Formats: sequence, structure tokens, C-alpha cells
Amino acid sequence: MERDLEVAGEAGDGLQLLSLLRSIPIAPQMAIIDISMPKLGGIGASSQIKRAYPLLKILVVSIHVEKEYVREALSVGADGYILKEGADTELLLAIEKIRRGGIYISPVLMRDEGH
Repeated sequence: MERDLEVAGEAGDGLQLLSLLRSIPIAPQMAIIDISMPKLGGIGASSQIKRAYPLLKILVVSIHVEKEYVREALSVGADGYILKEGADTELLLAIEKIRRGGIYISPVLMRDEGH
């Protein structure tokens, strides 16, 4: 519903996503990737996408709250990591921050353990 956002395509798994990106004449600015996609998961897909399209921004969406998933996503080049449970309120915030060149991590993941 955002006027300056357009969905360029959807894929059911990581391999379809890579194929879709190759078929689009002009690469999109951002891919929103589920970390638990079948065939090729979000981490593997993100790594391959960043090698082929280094300027493409990647936002990972996940159910996993463990910090190792966040670190792994960022280590392969993801520009953001949000939780599915907060996606309805955080998605647009994450997209905007990433578009401006920032990194977005769900605030709940940034809290120190024990606080």
C-alpha cells in the first residue's frame, strides 16, 4: 500500500528466488527473504544474492530469536533481520532504514539477556 514500493515478484523457495532475480531485467533494490525457505534457505540465498547483486539490499524475516541467526544473516550480507511476530509493525520501518543505508535489527533482538 506504500506508493513508492512495488513488489517485483514472489518466490516459494530460495532457488526460485535466484531464478526470479536472473529473469528480471533490472534487479530490484531489496529482497525480503524468509530464513526458513525450502530447497535453499534464507542464509544461503542471501549469500548467493550478495555475490551476484552486491548492491541489492536484503531483509531477513525469521521466527528465530537466537542471536546466532542474526549474526549469520549479517555475516553473509543481510542488511536487516526482523521477527515474523513483529513484521506487521516493523516491516516498513526496516525497509526505510535499509533504503537509507542503515542496518535494521528487531529491537527485541537488541536487548541484553537478563534485562
